[in-house]
Amino acid sequence: MGFVCMRKVILILGFGIILQAFFFVTYQHSYIIGSIHIENSTVVIPLPSSTSSWGVQDFLSMRRVDGDYHTNDAESNVYETRFRTKTMTTSNTTTTTISTSTMRSITGFFDETIREFERQEGVVIATKIHGPEYLRMLTQMLCLLHQAYNSRLQYDIIVFTTEPIDPSQVLHITQMVAPVHIQFVHDNKGLQEEIAALSPERRQQFIKDCRLQSEMELVNLTWYSDCLGRIAYNHQAEFRSWHIWNHPSVIDYHYMMWLDADAFCSQRWTRDPVAIAMQHNLTILFDNFPQGDTISREVHARIQKAMNGSLCNVKLTPEGYFQRSINEDCYAKGGTRIPLIHGFFHITNMDFYRRHIYWAEVLIGNGFLQRRFDDQVAVTIPAAYYTPNQSFLLRKVGIDLAVFHNGRIDGNMKVKGGGFLAFWHKNGGKEQFPDGHKNCAVTSKG
Repeated sequence: MGFVCMRKVILILGFGIILQAFFFVTYQHSYIIGSIHIENSTVVIPLPSSTSSWGVQDFLSMRRVDGDYHTNDAESNVYETRFRTKTMTTSNTTTTTISTSTMRSITGFFDETIREFERQEGVVIATKIHGPEYLRMLTQMLCLLHQAYNSRLQYDIIVFTTEPIDPSQVLHITQMVAPVHIQFVHDNKGLQEEIAALSPERRQQFIKDCRLQSEMELVNLTWYSDCLGRIAYNHQAEFRSWHIWNHPSVIDYHYMMWLDADAFCSQRWTRDPVAIAMQHNLTILFDNFPQGDTISREVHARIQKAMNGSLCNVKLTPEGYFQRSINEDCYAKGGTRIPLIHGFFHITNMDFYRRHIYWAEVLIGNGFLQRRFDDQVAVTIPAAYYTPNQSFLLRKVGIDLAVFHNGRIDGNMKVKGGGFLAFWHKNGGKEQFPDGHKNCAVTSKG
């Protein structure tokens, strides 16, 4: 009898160990998406209160949305099963997500009146293209975004353009996103007119940067000329760094979702990044970090001038917000490297950047259309300096939106096999994103 009892005890203990190992391995490979966290090196997986009659497969088929567990349905996040079969990493750090309460304690702010997928006032979606030759790519981006997200929220859209676009060329886009209000805004006076309006000091600096022999050569410049990089690209970098925050077309908006014209949604979104940003009064909520860095003495000198302090040792905490040191000698302590927020997709608090517009003015200085002080530097520095605990990485707060850009998903996961077209057909756009497949002509590889 004692032997039989002992066997039962051993079997029960053995099953318990196997089950614990199963959940641990499952967590390591991210098959379970939910409020998983670590306490004293122990993986903690909170189960729903009503799981007593559930089997393991029932639990594994669930997803967690807005703090509640739901069984998978037609709107389930395909990214969870399609891409997250391995632990996602960023900067060699295993990705874990934090709960709303943890985020609330970090930011010190939570507006419970703001709910996901309820339209908020003062929000705009913005992007930028050079001219008409990019309309096919823009059409694809806006259509996929509409099907993934904005058909439900109907936020206004502003497309900034370097060259003017005739309304007849974008009528199909206006109809495609209706009833969403969309504007195409020509964001400059023309290259030669902008050059003519420069102060003598800035004009001379521009001549020097372009390595021109005299002022007479300025008339030969076009948007496609090279001046420490292609001038058209330099223009968008300067525009996004400085001019966009107080541009008349966006002055009445308070939060902006920026999405590059070659950033394509590959699934229906089951989380609302705009609502998350507004709930916690975030300065910036970004899809990828880091994307390059700056160690330029010129940048550090501009930080000192604009902020009367230094910014050193910028990094991301395990919870997904910035950690940094200020008012130190960065060069003496080797902390000069400042990693940068990836600029292709983020949500920004426009009022914050308007309050700190002096930083953008100092950053650009006497330069004109210079690539080295770009939008990534412009948005990263003040967020890290002033509000490190209100600047978050999307995936750290449990938001995986599967946005394709430059051969990567969410800037983090490299995709084999070329551009977006190959990815779309190889990974089953029809099955994984049926609304996008049905309503959008996917013809641009990005």
